[in-house]
Amino acid sequence: FEAAFSNHSGGRVALDNISLSAEFCNAETEPTFDPSIANCDFESGFCGYQQAQAGGSVWKRLSIKPNLYRTGDHTTGAGFFLLANTRFSLRSGYVSRLFGPRVPGRLKYCLRFYYTLAGFRRPDSALAVYAYHKDSHTQEKLWTGGGTTRDVWTEVDITFQRPQAVTVVFVSVCKNFWDCGSVALDDIRMTLGDCYLSLGSFLSISGQCDFETGDCGYTQEKAVDTVDWVLARGPTPTSYTGPRGDHTTGMGESLPSCNSPQ
Repeated sequence: FEAAFSNHSGGRVALDNISLSAEFCNAETEPTFDPSIANCDFESGFCGYQQAQAGGSVWKRLSIKPNLYRTGDHTTGAGFFLLANTRFSLRSGYVSRLFGPRVPGRLKYCLRFYYTLAGFRRPDSALAVYAYHKDSHTQEKLWTGGGTTRDVWTEVDITFQRPQAVTVVFVSVCKNFWDCGSVALDDIRMTLGDCYLSLGSFLSISGQCDFETGDCGYTQEKAVDTVDWVLARGPTPTSYTGPRGDHTTGMGESLPSCNSPQ
């Protein structure tokens, strides 16, 4: 933020309520693409998701009654979810691929979903998420599951941005029968913006400031500037040169630029 004056008599510029947001400021700058086409809770079908035509295994849409040994779906506890399970497969290994809708490039996306693992000896390859580039037939890994095997719903947040259009692919890999278990997937959501920013509160994000408790980490250039920003309260010293109070409450702090260094 820079304040400049054309003569030595100077003037005053007041600054308050700096805000950053994961949302777009207005309709003119907001993309027309709606990322909710990638949302699915699997309650009434596969939504816009499709199975790979080859690979020897599929994601199955199931609904089970919760009990001491099994967890119901994430949405309601008694609804539907997807399950990749090779316990009943005749093959020694498998790859289950689930392709989502294609999303445009250059935009930043937040992908959220829930998954559970059960019975895997090696959970590092139980579930992974890729960005598939249809034109070049290449894929980039965005996330891979890991840790101990557990039969509880776990949330995953992935922020990604690619220059070209991509398709999000959920992949479960099992090399042999003894390593295989079940992978459940539910409540996929996609929004525009960074996952971290969309979860943060107003003053928890770097760069946000209402100047009520200080300068929030903003610093001044002392070497070459001839004037300073100073923390002030109330109206400017001379009439008709600024607001009567700050923007936040009318009685709080703001940063006016004055024509004498402090």
